[in-house]
This record gives sequence, C-alpha cells and structure tokens, in this order.
Amino acid sequence: MITDDNYLEFLNSIPELTDKQKASEELIFNVTEDILLAMQDTGFTQSQLANALGKSKAHVSSLLNGTRNMTLKTLSDINFVLGTEIKVKITHEGRDVSMPVLGEIDVNRYEISTDIVEKPKHLFFTIMMPSETICAQ
Repeated sequence: MITDDNYLEFLNSIPELTDKQKASEELIFNVTEDILLAMQDTGFTQSQLANALGKSKAHVSSLLNGTRNMTLKTLSDINFVLGTEIKVKITHEGRDVSMPVLGEIDVNRYEISTDIVEKPKHLFFTIMMPSETICAQ
C-alpha cells in the first residue's frame, strides 16, 4: 500500500518535477486516497458511486486514480453521495488562515447583522466579532 511518506519519496525521486508539480500531485494523491478510504468505510464501490453520480465507472476510475481533473463541484457531489463531510484547512507558515465553516461558528459569540444584502444569485451576510469580521456568501 502506498502511504503519504513513500508517495512523497517517489515524487522527490523524479528530478524533472518542479516543486509546484510535486505539490499538485501530493494534493491529488491525498484527496483521492481520502475518497477511497471514505468509500471503503461507507461500503461504496466505484460502480455504485458512478451510478449515484450519473457518471460512467471509467470516469469515476479516472477521477480516483488522478488522471482526470476533479472539480470542487465533483468533490462536493462525491461527498454528498457518500454522506461524508469535507473540511478544508489552508495554512500559511503553520498558521490556519481558513475561514471557519459556517456550521462550526458559535453564533452566541458574535453579533449578527440584520442587514442582508441580496445580489443576483448570491446572498451575503456579515458576522461581526470584536476584533474581526467574517463575510460569507
């Protein structure tokens, strides 16, 4: 079985790959492996996932082996079908710079503005905190 460590070792053994390409391959590997683990945990086969997504088994196989680009929409659809939850964490120099997931916000800590501005196809609201503002759409 390939693990993060030996996949990273494999990527580093290819001198032609740039750091950007290695980072891309590592992210693809991690996401597709996590999906495969979620499928195993939920009992889904690739055929069942393909049927639920309305895609061919070959299409799903290409997504999961990293040869086909997976959009965030497709990732969201897979997440929905599997009944799993995706959490994205973006860090910079070891510090989490991600916005909190709306479901994880303790609304009792914040003053929520009643001014809701509706824009075409988007709904914006603002949550005020003592030292920062979170805007969501």
